[in-house]
Amino acid sequence: GDDIRLMGVQTLAGEVKKFAGTSVKDYGGIGGMKTVSVRNLGAQHTAVSYDGIVVSNTQAGQIDIGRFSLDNVSLLSMAVGQSSDMLQSARHYASAAVMGISTAQPLPADKSSQLRIGLSGGSWGQINPKVRLWQRLSGSSVLSINADYMRADGTYPYTLVNGLESTRERRENSGISQWHVEGNVNTSFSDSSRLDVKAYYYRSSRGLPGSVILYNNESNEHLWDENLFAQAIYNKRWNEQWQWVARAKYTHSWNKYEDYDIK
Repeated sequence: GDDIRLMGVQTLAGEVKKFAGTSVKDYGGIGGMKTVSVRNLGAQHTAVSYDGIVVSNTQAGQIDIGRFSLDNVSLLSMAVGQSSDMLQSARHYASAAVMGISTAQPLPADKSSQLRIGLSGGSWGQINPKVRLWQRLSGSSVLSINADYMRADGTYPYTLVNGLESTRERRENSGISQWHVEGNVNTSFSDSSRLDVKAYYYRSSRGLPGSVILYNNESNEHLWDENLFAQAIYNKRWNEQWQWVARAKYTHSWNKYEDYDIK
């Protein structure tokens, strides 16, 4: 996590590009879909593991890594074939490559709470406030809440060349509004066992600008996405040789596409 922050990279996709043999496809636009492929096998062969459980997408089969925040990442890894962890699900073993995302861990033992507030911005009306809170519930349990919001209008200027005529146009219908909130409860028990519970919610509303057409700046396509999942991992180490892990997850995904002018 400290190395990631020192690099000055703003997005998770920008950090993944630094892995050897890894390519990131950016489908354009502010907040556009970004998928990761390893050695040109295709994004559907690369699993994305978020705190130990594979993220699923029932609509496209490809995971959009652009919706994950880099600010809360403590470890980012890429395993081609299989990683060194043997206690994985079948989804891990069935994938040609696994990208692992581990979020920030609980508070140090000498702190009871911690709060971080951040704000970033960019061109074309982009603004991104974020907040992260850690609160110790007891001596062995820590609650953490992470939330961020991003919006941009995306109406950037460009030059359109039409024969001998050159005009200045503005990109329309490129706006985006997205927010995500995530809560974690991490509990360590006296018998060397650990329970990690996570709830994650993401929602976005974005315009699809489409292609540039001469004498027509109209673009009315719109896309809404919603993703919710809750997961729990229980880890029990009996001794140096034996360890037991149980994982459970519920996920809900929804998207909606509309074109107001199908002509």
